[in-house]
Amino acid sequence: MKKKDVSQAYIEDVVALKRFRRRLKSKQKSKKRRRFSAGQQSNSKSVLRAKILAGKAHIISAPVNLSFYEAEDTEMFYTDTVNFIAEIRKYYGTCRCVFDFSGTKRVTAAAMVAVYSAVEESYGNGNVKGGVILPRDDNHIRDMIMLTNLKGVIEGKNHHYHFKDSYLPVISGYGRLYIEKIIDHIQFQIYGNEMSAQTEYVFGDAVSETINNVRLHAYPDRTDDEKKWWLLCHVDTDNKQLYLAIYDSGIGIPKTVEKKSWFFYSYKTQYPTEYAELRDESSKDVDLILFKRISDAHKVGLSMTGDVTGTQKDKHGQGSKSIRALVEDNLNGRMWLFSGLGMFKLSYGESPVVCDLPKPMQGTLIQWNIQLA
Repeated sequence: MKKKDVSQAYIEDVVALKRFRRRLKSKQKSKKRRRFSAGQQSNSKSVLRAKILAGKAHIISAPVNLSFYEAEDTEMFYTDTVNFIAEIRKYYGTCRCVFDFSGTKRVTAAAMVAVYSAVEESYGNGNVKGGVILPRDDNHIRDMIMLTNLKGVIEGKNHHYHFKDSYLPVISGYGRLYIEKIIDHIQFQIYGNEMSAQTEYVFGDAVSETINNVRLHAYPDRTDDEKKWWLLCHVDTDNKQLYLAIYDSGIGIPKTVEKKSWFFYSYKTQYPTEYAELRDESSKDVDLILFKRISDAHKVGLSMTGDVTGTQKDKHGQGSKSIRALVEDNLNGRMWLFSGLGMFKLSYGESPVVCDLPKPMQGTLIQWNIQLA
């Protein structure tokens, strides 16, 4: 190797020193920009906190467990979630609201769709946009809030649905709007076009029937384009399950099922002991007593049983055979139906369960899961 002379070595050292100084200066600028950005973010949060403390914003704190599922076991989870939604409906849109999810540790699909609907419906109260505080350490909660577009709808941003995306946000529609696109999305994007023809038919029928019941029963005094529903698909890849939740904010199942022609006979057949007790109380006006005394839980249960007379005069609202089939053919299948003060739960291989809720669910929420593979 040729030995470098002193002058050449000196020149190379000078060049290297200049290059090092440029890199160092660049790093310092980068750090300064990051500090400035963090400072801006910190300042923004400080302003937000100041507004809250000054009474210029109403903070709505999400519960630790944003979930309805434990209603029959742990009333607190259900009650906390219902109270959270009630606070949204009361304040959002009328004043500057900040949604604080920093303490939330668990979020379920069914709760997300109900929260989303409350925000969207309440926005018209006064068109005052809201803000969101996301949890710092929980990526799952942040992802759910962002991917479902909950943050966007809270901030008053418009959203356009792209059914070719792998993940759908909460979809709001009315009538049969989007039904075919939703089913196609699940078939192609989630199942990779490998859903069996039978499963696709049963699944499509279940979604169509649920949404069709919204149009027919949930909003008796509204026009078709006002009969809104909200839908969310959520995939659990670990357990290979697809969770689907559909919600409407209508009058609820208890107020619609008792008007069915088959209601009394079905109640007598399904709950003979309770019916006999009511009949013993009065030989007259037993129908009137039933209307007043029968629990919402039993009414919701009857909506999934329907007409047991065999006449089938009233086909709508008789309980969904398609929905039940999705659960009964799935080893991990479960279905929840919440409406008014009643809940119905169906699990694979088990008898249906009905229970009273500690607080009413506005409208109707139905959620079920099917096997992905």
